[in-house]
Amino acid sequence: MGLKSNHSELAGAAAGAGFLAGALALVRANALLFLPVAAAWMFVVARRREGARAAHSLVFLAAAVVAILPATIRNVVVSGEDQPLKLDSRKPTVPLEQFTMKEGRYAMLAQADPGRAKMLSKVAQAAADSRWQLYEQVAGVHRNVPDDYEQVDSGGAAKSTAPKPSSEEAKQ
Repeated sequence: MGLKSNHSELAGAAAGAGFLAGALALVRANALLFLPVAAAWMFVVARRREGARAAHSLVFLAAAVVAILPATIRNVVVSGEDQPLKLDSRKPTVPLEQFTMKEGRYAMLAQADPGRAKMLSKVAQAAADSRWQLYEQVAGVHRNVPDDYEQVDSGGAAKSTAPKPSSEEAKQ
C-alpha cells in the first residue's frame, strides 16, 4: 500500500511541476527548452521500474501541455494565423558593435585589447545575424491553404474563393 501511495504522490508532483513549467513557458518562451530536458532528467534519474519512470516523464509533459494549450488555441483563434512564431519587430539596423560600445564592460575590453574586442565583435555580429535568419525562417513557416476552399464571411455566409474560370475556359 505504501508503494502505491508513493507512486501516486510522485505522479502528482510530476504533474504539478509540469504545469508550473508550462505556466513559466507562457511568460518566458525560452522555458520551453527546459521541458524536454526536465522530462529526460526525470526518466534517467528516477530509480523506479521502467514503466513508472516513463509514466512520470509523460505526466510532466502532459501537464505542461495542459498549461500551454489554452493560450496557444486562443492565440490562433484571435490572430487567425497558424504560424508558430510571428516577428513583431524589424530587423536590427544598428551594428551590434555600435550598440555594445555604449556599455562600459565592452568599451573597457576595446581599450584593453582592441584586436580581441574586434574579433569578438565580429563573432557576436555573425551569431546575431544567424539568429535573426533563423527567426525569419521560423516566422515564415505557415500552412499553405489551396485556393479552392470556402471561406465564411463576417455574416456567416460561405463564399467560394476558388479561382473563376476565364471566358475561354468557360466556353470549353
